[in-house]
Amino acid sequence: MIRKEHKQDERAPTLVVLAAGSSKRFGRMKQLESFGPSGEALLEYSLYDAHRAGFGKMLLVIQEEAELEFENHLSKKIGDRLDLSYVYQKTDSLTASNRSKPWGTGHAVLSAASEVEGSFAVINADDFYGFDALKKVADFLINSLDSAMTSYCLVGYRLADTLSAHGPVCRAICEINSEKHLLHLTEYTDILYQGHQIVSRMEHDQNVQLEGSQMVSMNCWGFSPDLFDYLQSQFHEFLQDFGNDSGREFFLPDVVNRLIQNGSAQVTVLPCQSSWFGVTYAHEQEQVMINLKECISNGLYPYDLWK
Repeated sequence: MIRKEHKQDERAPTLVVLAAGSSKRFGRMKQLESFGPSGEALLEYSLYDAHRAGFGKMLLVIQEEAELEFENHLSKKIGDRLDLSYVYQKTDSLTASNRSKPWGTGHAVLSAASEVEGSFAVINADDFYGFDALKKVADFLINSLDSAMTSYCLVGYRLADTLSAHGPVCRAICEINSEKHLLHLTEYTDILYQGHQIVSRMEHDQNVQLEGSQMVSMNCWGFSPDLFDYLQSQFHEFLQDFGNDSGREFFLPDVVNRLIQNGSAQVTVLPCQSSWFGVTYAHEQEQVMINLKECISNGLYPYDLWK
């Protein structure tokens, strides 16, 4: 773990960025792929927005062997502007397993536990969330500091705004009550347009028609630190049940669903005005670059983030 010391506002939440993925469908390490006009990776826009939104420490969860690549890409550009640290997601951490495949997003977040002292947000390194999303999460977390209740938040995006023209995607659709509290997340696979309709090609060739206005999770969360205790407990149970199954992963949304169902946590869904975009397939790179240029033309970001 590498850490640069900065003085921080004690109320400032931490940003945890999940950056240990293998990027198999993209074909190379997309977490550090250059998308911005000055060579910026998508995660740099999230770091830039998070700093403006009021976050303090920025904590990247990475594979240990990728440390030098991250240092070479980020340190030269960002310097000491941010409190940027790294922790490693190791397949053998917390277990004696020799498994090579990562344990999933729940385990990735749990890998950051020792470096997070207060409330924190979780995002993906290879997604663009926009300032509005991170500002809403930061404000929610800061305003929840004095609450005795376990209260989390999730940024919701319209399903139609998150689809890819280059292939099917998986999305977790939010079931929300009248108070904007999350009731359940349901994962739908192979979502794509068929004509003017959005469908999910589920098991046994059964198509489920979806509404484009439905809120989906793009893994932009806000949590109080008690989540780590729940993650630790549920990961232990997961290992007992599936520790020898190399195809199983310990997913963060599954943990949150259980906490909602047993009444341990309340999750507020925050509708977002920012545009989301990301890269699942290499063919999407050009469109992402166009989107970023449009953001810069509209005055949302400087041409070079760090100058």
